[in-house]
Amino acid sequence: VSTSPAMIQEHRIEIRDAASVQIQDYQETLVKDEGESLDLVCQGFGDPLPEMHWYRENRLLPDGNRKVQGERLYYSTITRKHSGIYTCSGTNGFGTPSTQSVEVLVRSPPEVLLHHELKEDHELKLTCAVKGYPEVTVSWSKDNGELPERADILDSGGKHILRISDPSDGDIGVYKCSAENSIGVAEASIDLAENEKLVQSITSSSEENSKPLSTTQDTVKSVDELLDLEPQELNHSPRMYSSLVPLVLSCTLYIQLLY
Repeated sequence: VSTSPAMIQEHRIEIRDAASVQIQDYQETLVKDEGESLDLVCQGFGDPLPEMHWYRENRLLPDGNRKVQGERLYYSTITRKHSGIYTCSGTNGFGTPSTQSVEVLVRSPPEVLLHHELKEDHELKLTCAVKGYPEVTVSWSKDNGELPERADILDSGGKHILRISDPSDGDIGVYKCSAENSIGVAEASIDLAENEKLVQSITSSSEENSKPLSTTQDTVKSVDELLDLEPQELNHSPRMYSSLVPLVLSCTLYIQLLY
């Protein structure tokens, strides 16, 4: 019989909980009005408690940051540019990060931007890019009230495109894009006659044995990118601003709030 003392081994086991997050008063879609505040609070759970941050899907936050640390995301006064999908993320080193998202929609009157291009295949393309919520209704008109018979209208992802194949002298004039929703109305017009290069290209194409046309385009960035720029960004981009001058001078924008 052994007389040695019994050996006792102790093992300590700690059980950790993976992170989870929950947005307070959660709803999948949050509708706000311009001028209101936006206050999003997210709670984190787990052992240890997770580190939290907020970000916006597929774009920077309205203040230009990629993310904001902490449980709360707050803006005292919001505009249309605060719309988007905001995601709360939490991680504590155990398991994968936990996330929850909310889509923020900001009610606002329409905003309109016009863009025109004469393509190498001799198609005149007028693009009216429209942003606004609720849903916006868009219509086109010409100074004499009638669109050219060869005009074709397409709608695609907020871009409303008026195409005119083989434009002639009679197609030169003032074109207007009108946008309306339950919040307000916006109109933008462009006088093609003010673009000398465009007029020359259309006129020369009507002559027999004309040479192939080169592309005439009035912007250097896509309409989508331009609509998302703040006014100060345009003022600090000389290359973009100079290319927009002919368009800006010929566009008139009216916004009328509906009551």
